[in-house]
Amino acid sequence: MFGIMASVLCIGAFIPQILKCYRTKNTRDISLVTYFVLSGGVFCWVCHGIIMGDDTLAISNAIFLPLVGCILLMKIKYG
Repeated sequence: MFGIMASVLCIGAFIPQILKCYRTKNTRDISLVTYFVLSGGVFCWVCHGIIMGDDTLAISNAIFLPLVGCILLMKIKYG
């Protein structure tokens, strides 16, 4: 239950950032390196969850990865 709650909160925390970046087209204060490394880390968590058979870990990070990727792509586009 705590894992699901943590996943929902962490995933939900990125929604306002995505919306703000999309609306303002301003990503100047977002670190490209941070989001690039974070994307790699989240991908590793997806793989780890699959290997370990932990559905909560794998699914939550599989949902999280495109959100992080979205911010990363906006950073590259709007830079």
